[in-house]
Amino acid sequence: MAYESPDYRVLSTAEGYEVREVAAHLAVETTVQGSYSQSRNRAFRRLFDYIQGNNTARGKIAMTVPVTTEPVSQKIDMTVPVTSSAAGVGHTMQFVLPKAFDRDTAPLPNDPAVRLVDIPAEKVAVRRFSGSSSESNWREHEAELLAALARDGLEAAGPSRFAVYNGPITPWFMRRNEVVVPLR
Repeated sequence: MAYESPDYRVLSTAEGYEVREVAAHLAVETTVQGSYSQSRNRAFRRLFDYIQGNNTARGKIAMTVPVTTEPVSQKIDMTVPVTSSAAGVGHTMQFVLPKAFDRDTAPLPNDPAVRLVDIPAEKVAVRRFSGSSSESNWREHEAELLAALARDGLEAAGPSRFAVYNGPITPWFMRRNEVVVPLR
């Protein structure tokens, strides 16, 4: 299956990752509170409803790849004791819109929890892997990517995001997943 995706140019490759320059593009996104496993199905459903016609044009929009997920952080006043939790505050999922759309031509979402967003061009480090789209897979490959970036003297400019290119019916060993880290 060949789906449209944002244009990018590979700037360099290194052991365990490549550096890309990704072109600016338009996306639709939603944020859902809860852990990765709790929020991803609800987020996907909202965005899928948008491309299936829950928009001001009432028209279907072609599916594109990747579908990205990123944790949402929330500033909280410092307290003691300091504890850790894997649950997180929430996650934002994005669907890239087809290149035929721009801010003026993309239909607006009918759901107030879904919004159009302009994604500026950016330089990113990407680690590609196969397997399930689980949070544990994301975090394992994120740790390997961050270690490789530190080894090579590159600095992250923000949190990682998880990019999924295949649906759940694709056999796990044929799936394309990526951890994407914006670079300074």
